[in-house]
Formats: sequence, structure tokens, C-alpha cells
Amino acid sequence: MQHGSTPIPDPTLLTTEALTREIAGLKELLFQKIDAQRDVQNEKFTAIQTQFKERDTRSDQTAKDNKSAIDAAFNAAKEAVSKSEGTTVKQIDQFDGKINDVKDRLTRIEGKGAGISLSWAVIIAVAGLVLAYVALRPSLSPASSDPRVVYVPVPAGASTPALVPAPNK
Repeated sequence: MQHGSTPIPDPTLLTTEALTREIAGLKELLFQKIDAQRDVQNEKFTAIQTQFKERDTRSDQTAKDNKSAIDAAFNAAKEAVSKSEGTTVKQIDQFDGKINDVKDRLTRIEGKGAGISLSWAVIIAVAGLVLAYVALRPSLSPASSDPRVVYVPVPAGASTPALVPAPNK
């Protein structure tokens, strides 16, 4: 049955219905693919987030480990410095004792040197006084201020002159 130039059943209506049905099927297929792709992307993002969390956890743990190691190293260094200071103080104290010993010895040596110098000065002064006394004794003696030597003629037959002591006045 033809109504004018349009055949019955109208192919335009059939074509439009078929196209609408195919488009709906393609739409459904496209949405399924998009949903599947979205699920894949979500899984990837979730995996990446998990990796970031694991990395952050490892970084935190590494930082804690490093802090512990650094604290231990600082404590060991402090302990070593403390021991070194103690040893140095002991060595300085020993040197102070040795320095004091050397000072005492030097003081004794200087004292001995001063004593020896003083002793020599006293000895020289006494010797000078003795020499002065001996030299000045005849002039200080009240008995005679002029010593006289008396010569006696040599007796016959003697070869050397004889010395006779001077008579005491």
C-alpha cells in the first residue's frame, strides 16, 4: 500500500528506529567501556596512593632511624670528649705537680747558690780581715812600732851569719 510516494511500512521510520536502537546499544557499550576505564584508573590511583603512603612511612622510619643514630653518635662524642677532658685534666694536674717539684728544686738550688756565694763572701771578708790584721799588727802593737833587725858579726870559723832575735823591751 502506497500512499503517495511513501512505501508502507515506511523505511524512514524503520531506519530511524534501527538507528535509535543501535545508538542506544553503542551508548550502553560506550558507558560500559568508560566505567571499565574509570575502574582501571581508580585502581591505578589507589595503587599510586598506596605507594606514596608506603614511601612516606619509609621516609618517616628512615628519619627516626637517622635521628636515633645521630643522637647515639652525639652521646658517644660527648662521652669521648668528657673522658678526654678528664684525662687532660689529670695530665695537667700531673704536670702542675712536676712543675711545682721543679720550682722547689730550682728554689733550693738558688738558695744553695746564694748560700755558697754568701759563704765565699764571708770567707773572703775574714781572709781580708786576717791579712789586714797581719799587715797592720806591727803598727798596732804598743811595744814597738819599728821592728829592728840586729846583725851580729859572724864568729870566727863560721861561714854564714847568725840571726839573733831582737831583745824584748
